[in-house]
Amino acid sequence: MLKKLIFLSSLLFFINSIYSNNFNDTIPNLKDTTKKSNLLNYWQLTETISTDSIIKKIDTENRKDFLNLNKDGEYTFISDGNFSKGYWLTNQNLLFLKQKTPVAIDVFYKIIEENDSVLKLEKGEVIYRFVSDKNSEFIPAKLADSKLIPNQGISFTSVWKGILGMLSLILLAFLFSSNRKAINWKTVALGLFVQLILAVGVLKVGFIKSAFEFVGKLFINVLDFTRAGSEFLLGGMLSVDSFGFIFLFQVLPTIVFFSALTSLLFYLGVIQLVVKGMALVLTKL
Repeated sequence: MLKKLIFLSSLLFFINSIYSNNFNDTIPNLKDTTKKSNLLNYWQLTETISTDSIIKKIDTENRKDFLNLNKDGEYTFISDGNFSKGYWLTNQNLLFLKQKTPVAIDVFYKIIEENDSVLKLEKGEVIYRFVSDKNSEFIPAKLADSKLIPNQGISFTSVWKGILGMLSLILLAFLFSSNRKAINWKTVALGLFVQLILAVGVLKVGFIKSAFEFVGKLFINVLDFTRAGSEFLLGGMLSVDSFGFIFLFQVLPTIVFFSALTSLLFYLGVIQLVVKGMALVLTKL
């Protein structure tokens, strides 16, 4: 009875968290952006200024960093070749970036100066100076000379690479097998066939693709829970910009969280049911 109550409460909490996350992922109501209408622009980074007044100007040929703030509350940001996007809003003299890609993280900038042509943001000990297309320093992005190659779909080369990869894995498994005579090649062939069917279903069948996307969103939500718990414990030490990438803070909490979650599911008997169900399906095949 206790296991059922724990499982039911955990399931309800998980479902509620998913719906709340989906609600929070909607575009925020930017009531204060009417006072910051100058921010709605495409901003190009021209220079950085450190606290010791060292100015680093970016020459015209290397201006690849930009910040794009649109009226829908979404933003895209390229800094030092790293791409990020999410939602933005302002609160008095603060610019708040709620990053969703590549990882969910909140970033704050202090607005030092802002008008139609110049935007200065301060983060940590560095001031970033941006200009818009209304400024004479703005340099339009050069169009790429090369054209994008359209998707060729399924080709002989892609199919052959896939077949070669599968054959290589089977060969390695055969070479390292301790009892090669006991290998059931019918089961191996059936397993490969099921993988091919599953791959085609994920790529071409709508409801299968939607099912995998739903499962993927569940894992993304679990990762968001991990990050929220890590921020609660470690606070600003999770900031990559301030402290750099530290394995102990960035990766280890996720490992510990999934270990604890797996132990809980094993204790409740969920993992045993999943393994047993998969075993029954595979043995029937």
